[in-house]
Amino acid sequence: MKNYITLSMCLLLFRVSFTQNTVFSYQPAGAAVTKPSPYYSYVANDKKNLKTTMLLWNSDQVEYILLSKDFEQEGIIQVPRASSAVSAKDYGFYAAIINNTTTSIFYSTQDKSLNNNKRHFRIEIADFKNKTVTNKFLFEKPEGETIKEWFVTGGNFVVLATNDKEKQLIFHIADEKG
Repeated sequence: MKNYITLSMCLLLFRVSFTQNTVFSYQPAGAAVTKPSPYYSYVANDKKNLKTTMLLWNSDQVEYILLSKDFEQEGIIQVPRASSAVSAKDYGFYAAIINNTTTSIFYSTQDKSLNNNKRHFRIEIADFKNKTVTNKFLFEKPEGETIKEWFVTGGNFVVLATNDKEKQLIFHIADEKG
């Protein structure tokens, strides 16, 4: 009896571990339904404003989708990939600030076409009211600095870094407009 219960529990756990429910499904505009296409995504949530911004991209275009707390589409912007953060060879998203009409995404990048191939932070602002996407340089990551933490607070993006050689604690701060 003990073996039967153990076997039943193992089978149940095996079944549960391979069960997946589709919670949200989205087909980007212009995607060919018949052939698979590699799409990537970044999702930013704002608990204060109860909004979500989805960033979806493939090799050609990027879509920014602003969703309400009930996942109803409030805005959409489509731009060529070349005019977005994801066009760089090396990028990493850090945080986002979302309000009623804009989403500000903070990221770091290193690319030959930007800032002489030096690692730096940028902001990408998706303005859903005017249907525009802009990119701005924020600050360079100086030699000798080690990034310890990053966060969003009070509408500001904060990067906490240290310089052990100089024995410094450095705060880099940018608001949602850069």
